[in-house]
Amino acid sequence: MSFTIKRATTDNIEELIKWRTEAIENTYVGEMSIAEREILKYETKKYYERELPSEGHIACIVYIGIEKEPVGCGGMTLYYELPSAENPTGKCACLTNIYIREEHRKKGLATAVVTWLVFLAQERGIKKIYLNANDQSKKLFESLGFKERGDCMQLENPDAIFGCKCHSNTTEK
Repeated sequence: MSFTIKRATTDNIEELIKWRTEAIENTYVGEMSIAEREILKYETKKYYERELPSEGHIACIVYIGIEKEPVGCGGMTLYYELPSAENPTGKCACLTNIYIREEHRKKGLATAVVTWLVFLAQERGIKKIYLNANDQSKKLFESLGFKERGDCMQLENPDAIFGCKCHSNTTEK
């Protein structure tokens, strides 16, 4: 299957808000009220407006086929923590909003998104890469080298993820 991962910019904020809302609605246990949805959209817009230009957050949209149909998204929040023996630079990346529409799952798209984001983190010298996973996605993340650490999953060996075949398809920065 031919696909493209395209880095989102501030021009894509409305599309990113739709993806974020869809991802939450399809993975969140329980229902959000109309008021909660509106707050989520408003705060998400403010977040993207602030963080995309400064690279505090990097987001992408996944497209398939010649028509470039959007089928998923992903993101990564970049920040610093207090340096430690485990993370002497203090640089961290939290993968977020890794979401592929159900009818396009199990085709390697989520793996490609995670790999793309990990590559961008590595380009920035980030070794501490983690995410929160629901029960449905844990097996995928474990297959990519993420291990449970408390309430999140952390990538044990970021260099090992590039052994997968997902770089044979098209990606864009």
